[in-house]
Amino acid sequence: MISASEAPASQYTGTLGQECSVTANYALVGFPPLIYKYNVSITPRVSKSVNRDVMNQLIHLYGKSDFHRRTAYDGKNNLYTAALLPFKEKKFVICNDGLSRKEIKFDVVIKFSFEVECCTPHQEVFGKKYMQSLNAVFRVGLSAK
Repeated sequence: MISASEAPASQYTGTLGQECSVTANYALVGFPPLIYKYNVSITPRVSKSVNRDVMNQLIHLYGKSDFHRRTAYDGKNNLYTAALLPFKEKKFVICNDGLSRKEIKFDVVIKFSFEVECCTPHQEVFGKKYMQSLNAVFRVGLSAK
């Protein structure tokens, strides 16, 4: 970040227009040093909204034992967490209690994919993966409200 004393001076001084003051709101945001990505497979295949309902039910049922931190699920096949889950791969069976008229059992397999470290901008490959992961987490967070 460049401070006001380090900012280069403008070559031109303004002669037209009106003087105005500019203020900005900002919030300091902390990012986790690592983001963990898991691949999710739900069978039978259904819509994104039903996938989200199934994952919400799974997290509600197994939240204390397996999902100790908040997760972000994109409705397709990606699950992101800020902490490593206590398994590398695990299969869950979820019944659709109230999700539809028919009783359907969903097989949910969650498998560790990779971890992404927060890094400096010169580490482009990992920086892109980290930003893609954060983008997915923010989108999930915004759509949940």
